[in-house]
Amino acid sequence: MSSGLWSQEKVTSPYWEERIFYLLLQECSVTDK
Repeated sequence: MSSGLWSQEKVTSPYWEERIFYLLLQECSVTDK
């Protein structure tokens, strides 16, 4: 995971919110197990 990519997406990508949602889902399933 390159932080450069992440900051770029943060600024330019309309999918940023979806990314956060996806990450939250992943975290939930990890803590669930």
